[in-house]
Amino acid sequence: KVKKILENAQWENTGVLMDRVPDYKFYFPNESKQTVLIYNLWVSPNKEHVELGINQQEKYVKLNKKESNVLFEIITEYKLKQFIFE
Repeated sequence: KVKKILENAQWENTGVLMDRVPDYKFYFPNESKQTVLIYNLWVSPNKEHVELGINQQEKYVKLNKKESNVLFEIITEYKLKQFIFE
């Protein structure tokens, strides 16, 4: 399910500078290039969206509310609204 969300996301070809380190990192193998793609995940301040960047590429996306909640819960096993900023 996570891979499908990532594949269908409307990625922008732009580097993004965030004001804090990622809240989470996760990765998937990029089998076609025999590498690993490292995804950085930030939770929006209102806890309604997640924003993603890919380390090795200048790609960025802000997911819609539904996809944000699904992806976040699969990766963390918590609801997005339960996230606590540290």
